[in-house]
Amino acid sequence: MKTQISNNSFQTGKDYSGVYLQQGRMITDADWNELTDIEKARLSSVLADLVDGGAPRGSDGLRIIADPEGSTNVCIQPGRLYAEGVSAELRAAENVSIDKQPDYPLQAVYSGQNLHLYADIWERTVTALEDASLMDPGLHGADTATRTQTMLQVKWSPSSGGNALDPRDTKLNPALGNGELKLRLALITGSADSCDPCASQANVDERIGNYLFRVEVHQYDASTKILTLKWSRDNGAEACRVDEMPTGFNQGPWVWEFYSDETERLVGNHFAPNAKNLRGLLRETFTVPTGASEPKTYVRQWDGYLTIDLNTLSSPSHILNGMDRGVPLAQGAAASASHGRVSVSDGIISINLERMELHLQTKERGFVPGDYWLTTVRESVQVSGQYVLPAMDDLSVPTTGATPSGIRHHYLYLGEIGINKRLVDQGDSFRRQMAFPPLTDIRAADVGFSNTCSGLYGSAENLQQALDTLCSIDAGDIAYPLPGCKGRQETVRQQLAQALDPDEDGKLDVQHALDTLLCHLNADSLPVNKLDAGLCTDLRIDEVITVQDALNVLCTKSSGGCSVVVRSSSHLVLLLDEFSKQDEVQDLWLCLPAGTYELPASIFISGKRSLRISGQSQEAVQLSFGGSRLALEADEVVLENFSLTFTRGDGQLAISAGTSTTHGCSLGRMSTTDTGPAMVSVSGQGSAECRLLWENNILSSMARKTTSSGATWIDTLGPGNIAIKEGLGALSGVELLENKEAYDRAVKAVAQEIIKLPYAERTNWKTNLEAVAAPQRLALSRVKKSGAASLITILAHDVPLKHEVVTAVEELVAVWIRYMPAYAMRLESAKVGGQLSNNNVSGWLLLANGISGYQHPDVAVVGSTVDGDVIESGGEDLYIQGNWLEGVKANLPSESLNGQNRLTQQVSGYGRLFFKGNTLEQGLNSIAAAHFIGEGNTWNRGNEEEPLGSVIGHRGVFNGNLLTFDSDLLWLTSTIRKDRVVSTGNLGVSLASSIS
Repeated sequence: MKTQISNNSFQTGKDYSGVYLQQGRMITDADWNELTDIEKARLSSVLADLVDGGAPRGSDGLRIIADPEGSTNVCIQPGRLYAEGVSAELRAAENVSIDKQPDYPLQAVYSGQNLHLYADIWERTVTALEDASLMDPGLHGADTATRTQTMLQVKWSPSSGGNALDPRDTKLNPALGNGELKLRLALITGSADSCDPCASQANVDERIGNYLFRVEVHQYDASTKILTLKWSRDNGAEACRVDEMPTGFNQGPWVWEFYSDETERLVGNHFAPNAKNLRGLLRETFTVPTGASEPKTYVRQWDGYLTIDLNTLSSPSHILNGMDRGVPLAQGAAASASHGRVSVSDGIISINLERMELHLQTKERGFVPGDYWLTTVRESVQVSGQYVLPAMDDLSVPTTGATPSGIRHHYLYLGEIGINKRLVDQGDSFRRQMAFPPLTDIRAADVGFSNTCSGLYGSAENLQQALDTLCSIDAGDIAYPLPGCKGRQETVRQQLAQALDPDEDGKLDVQHALDTLLCHLNADSLPVNKLDAGLCTDLRIDEVITVQDALNVLCTKSSGGCSVVVRSSSHLVLLLDEFSKQDEVQDLWLCLPAGTYELPASIFISGKRSLRISGQSQEAVQLSFGGSRLALEADEVVLENFSLTFTRGDGQLAISAGTSTTHGCSLGRMSTTDTGPAMVSVSGQGSAECRLLWENNILSSMARKTTSSGATWIDTLGPGNIAIKEGLGALSGVELLENKEAYDRAVKAVAQEIIKLPYAERTNWKTNLEAVAAPQRLALSRVKKSGAASLITILAHDVPLKHEVVTAVEELVAVWIRYMPAYAMRLESAKVGGQLSNNNVSGWLLLANGISGYQHPDVAVVGSTVDGDVIESGGEDLYIQGNWLEGVKANLPSESLNGQNRLTQQVSGYGRLFFKGNTLEQGLNSIAAAHFIGEGNTWNRGNEEEPLGSVIGHRGVFNGNLLTFDSDLLWLTSTIRKDRVVSTGNLGVSLASSIS
């Protein structure tokens, strides 16, 4: 707390439970404050054991709601909340907009979609400067005690895209920083006494003093690693209103912080984009800010400050700026005792302050704005050169520094808003947490449930649901242990005799009869109900009498209309082959259990009504296709929850359908050319339309090319070890570059040989590698890093681990192999419409527009000479939303552009193309659509020298788009007339038109 206190004596490790006054003794502010802290800690501990985190049931509890329910109007219902046992309340007369909270005056972008929401509960100090009611008129306006206020702020962070961050990740969103600080009283030296020739030394007349020293993190940006510290011998408590400043307050060797009510509420982490005015302004001279939005209500005195770039600490010329008691901070030798000297060693920042030495460990440490350290200085018990933080009893040096005393943040996850701007269901356990009952009103629906018997309890998640499920149970849900049956009799007569009188005594009871009958029930004795209207046509034939007969028919008709569970790779090949050849069978649904399946040759299926292939998950079900073309033609093609790897560099999945649905799949291919056939081709049947629904898939189509032989690196191994040399060299071969499975096996084999190397040979190789190692720059942002750094490190290990060596070999080989995007998905014509949502596409998306091959412009189209509309009518609508894409390219006829890159003829394209919430990595994009709507996209542009690309169309809307690197404004050129373009709210990028 930044207030005028003498000490903060509360210590959790001593387990004090009370503070008791003694007669005749004085009471200090520290005694009273420690009693308050003891009671607060005890209450929070009890609440943490009982509640931990959540909100009470009913109107008293805070929660995120949609008003009305199910709408996109997501807001905060005011109320009470608990996080780690700390209670807080957001008070308001009605529901509150998330970006307009009374105690969270954050000026930042709030999109209302693709967001995590969470509560941040923390405490701050409030003095009479902010709340005049704390001053008593009866004491002539004097202020007595200060207050602490519990803040409850609902914050947000992106849940998708390149800036996605889960606030529950304690590494990215810590409750408190872990920087380690040491403070040592400056050593007071002596000098000769000129007045006493017999004296050799006399102490300098300097006092240590008595004060409470504070060091605080003013600002820290985890992305840039720029840290600002400030410190004060007055606990940072000397402050006043700018418009009511006492005489002389603006004079002296101070650093001044101008702040406001808003900046005092904005300590901690904030992940909302483009937040403004988070901190007060630090100035070395007393100059009141004049900007309309700059904080200037209050001003606070600090002894000094330091701003330093932690990225540059290893550089002799690391960046720093600061001052202490009027003396500028500057770099100096570690041994220098001069005031203002700053030195850095192994991540430790050391500063000579006027009466203190500050040492802060930053290596592998994180900081949160508002972190602070406190220590008392008492001249009666401490001497110069003694460490006061951590406090030492003598002149010994502490082994580690002290972590911050506060501010501790308490977080509670509140929910998620999806791409459709609606709340995402968080499940039953979250519902119970955010509506917990009082102890006297606990109901079955409030109690969690570990469902270990889904056959009995269904999908129940709490006790009430489990009890409700029990109410509907019948005999078919109750297990019956079959009796131990003897072998079958040879004749029907013997079977009946056994069933009616098993012990041949002429007596029979129900138990024995049931047991005996059950022992002899089998498919041969159970009839098929031919009167069932839903019975398959194949089972209505006269030859089918018993269940066994029906099973025999189904075995021969395993590719019929019912779902078929695939048993093996050969079974899968057989089913697809039979389905392709049987004209009378129009529907097939294949279910793939967990496992690996190989399709060695090309497959062609056409003229079908429905084909559906379902797996358990893309991690559990792995398909490997060894042919050149997997062609699936049907009115409906559904692919879900499996991985498909193409072992050939020209392998292709070709879908021709009225409806193409694919979700939860992972498709990958590696080739040696980026101009081969697209990995996935989608078209309608003939000239008909195709409706897409591709969601939550991963597509990777990359070209891996050898840029050199790697001899410079391989030869560092020395004259021997032929197996390793040949293995590394073979990794550049075409046969391995196009076959991922063979490439992975080869890498593992090389890694195994490296592990076998004697230690002396490994260290010799390490020395040779270091001599030729140089930084490598990658052409593609999402490819594994390249270089020898990892291998150099691992070669020095006594026992290298295989997975580490495999990774290191891949990074080394990446030096002489270049990765580039190839064509991942090709939409054959503008008749292929629908939706591509939340897919991750490493490779190009090609809008082929009915043109064979890859005829897209490699430069921006800057205008049009066509009179009227440039896009032919008849194109479908296409929604491309929430995807990560390498880029998008649209085919244009080769003769459609003149020498000035202007369109000379009408071309094919989509009717409307909605391009929203996507992230693009590359430039040279091209889109052809009569109406283009581009909103909320992030443009990264891997090669900064390439143009972003073009939009060919009639009308365009381009709002809220972002270019991620600093640059002059870049344009996405278009053929759209200026009066038909709306381009607003963009940052670094815009949609342009050269046509008036």
